[in-house]
Amino acid sequence: MNRIKQWWANDLPIGVKIVFLVLLANAVPAFIILMSLPGMTKTLFVWTIKPKINARLIGVMYSNALLLVAFGAIQTNWARVRIIVVVIALFSIMATVLTFFFLDPYLAHPWYHFAYWLSMYFVLFFVAPCI
Repeated sequence: MNRIKQWWANDLPIGVKIVFLVLLANAVPAFIILMSLPGMTKTLFVWTIKPKINARLIGVMYSNALLLVAFGAIQTNWARVRIIVVVIALFSIMATVLTFFFLDPYLAHPWYHFAYWLSMYFVLFFVAPCI
C-alpha cells in the first residue's frame, strides 16, 4: 500500500495517473479473457472475435498496452512519460472514432458491454490528449 501512495505522490501530472489507471482497468481483463478464453468472446468480450487466433492477437495488443503502462508507471517525471501519453492519446482517438464506423459488432452484444467500451475509451479520448 505504501508503494501505491508513493507512486500517487510522485511528480507525474494527475491526468497521466488517471490515464494509466483507466488503461490498466481496461487492458488487464481484456488480456486475460482474450488469451485464456479466446473462444468465449461472444459472452465475455465487448464484441465477438473469430477465429480464436484473432482473439489472441488482440490479446497480445492489449499486453503491449500493459507494457506501456508498466513502463510509464515506473517513471517519475513528465519528460520520460510524454511519448507514452502521445501513443495512448493517438490510439484512443482512433479506436473511439472507428467504433462509430463499425457499430454492428458492439450492438450484437448487451448494451452494457458497449457502455463499458465507450466509457473507457471516452475517458482516454478526452483526458489523454489534454495532458
